[in-house]
Amino acid sequence: NKKISKEEKAQANSLKNASSNKEETESSLTKGENEEEESLYDTFRNHSFFNFFIITIFVVFPYMLNLSYYYVFLQHPEILTYLTLGLMTVRPAVSVTDERQVLIVGSISSGTVQISHELNSKLSLEIGHETTDSEWAFVRDGTVSWFHGIRFMKKPSDEKEYVQSIMNICDYNKDKKNMGFHPGMYRPPKNNCSYREEWSECWKTECIQIVSSEWGCGLDNTCEINFRRNVHQVRNPLHTIESLVAKFCKLEVTDTSTLTSAEKKGEGEQSQTRNNNESSDSSTTINTSKNETMDASFLSFANAMFHESHDFRDSSSCLEAASNFVLLYTQSLIDARVEGGHLDGFYRIEDSSVCDVAKVAGLYNIDTAVYKPNYETVRASCLNNSTKGEEDNGMSNKIEKTKNKVNQGYVKYTWNDFPKDLEKKVKQLSQKLGYEI
Repeated sequence: NKKISKEEKAQANSLKNASSNKEETESSLTKGENEEEESLYDTFRNHSFFNFFIITIFVVFPYMLNLSYYYVFLQHPEILTYLTLGLMTVRPAVSVTDERQVLIVGSISSGTVQISHELNSKLSLEIGHETTDSEWAFVRDGTVSWFHGIRFMKKPSDEKEYVQSIMNICDYNKDKKNMGFHPGMYRPPKNNCSYREEWSECWKTECIQIVSSEWGCGLDNTCEINFRRNVHQVRNPLHTIESLVAKFCKLEVTDTSTLTSAEKKGEGEQSQTRNNNESSDSSTTINTSKNETMDASFLSFANAMFHESHDFRDSSSCLEAASNFVLLYTQSLIDARVEGGHLDGFYRIEDSSVCDVAKVAGLYNIDTAVYKPNYETVRASCLNNSTKGEEDNGMSNKIEKTKNKVNQGYVKYTWNDFPKDLEKKVKQLSQKLGYEI
């Protein structure tokens, strides 16, 4: 028995060693395969093709898809008709020089963003904000803009000052982006400027060409881009001034002991005029303990456009700068409409519905509608409901401010805050536009 036990033990050890060798062999093979797989992956990952592949999938492809969308729908919609054998027809392309329905111009902070949104969302129109490039933006029905108002303004009488004004506008820097103007928003660049560059000498040349051709072109009918109706949008001048101050006025705090808790919270980069008062019901007269500065880009544009009437560089306060801008901008468009007949009408945004704006834009009459289906859309939304007494889904409601709400009661002036001469001018303008004071 002892002998057999030894033999069995030896046999068991032999089997055990064989099993161990097998496991080691299998482990070695598996490890070798994993190392080979990792090596192949690392090789692929580190290869330049891998980076090219990732960039193509996540950057180039979406970019090309986006460009193709605009190229087909805005520049060559006939491609869709051809590919679908005529089953799908879309709206024809509108070139830069083709007539659009309406241009609505109004001062900065007069609600231009809001009216563009209302016309697009409620009447399905293609109305852009500050852009007229119909090849790369859905603006085939028109544009709402503050800067396009320059086409209804007289050029400076002095040629040198006129040239200098253009250069001041086109002396671009990053701070001027908040003015809502860039030459690339007007039309495809004639100088083949790259859209990948925010600004360059090429864009500066493009800017000079555009501003020089746009300035006053509405007064002598020489505009490259034309609209069937040109309309002036106005907002209560007092409220427009308040919004301009809230948007462009900066305060440099010199004595924090005079600040309210709301102002201390907004100290630093956010210490602007809208923090002047904790309560929106009280006047926001500028405290002499603070040094206020109007945004340099605003002053640059304002002075370039109106320096013959007012030197904005010498404005003693944000209130003065904002007030004079509203006065000069609005009066220029009033003159163009009343004296020259270059504008077809105006409306007060506070008293208007989206249908009221469509009416003054010429969409209530098929003869004045550039794109006839728009007339049918407006008729179904505005005319039919009003004549049948049906529910109009709020189409007749006055336009409410929901977009670009910069001044939410932070800046609120009373007439006591204005110098007497400025108070008189703003009141006269308000009455001229039909506002109660």
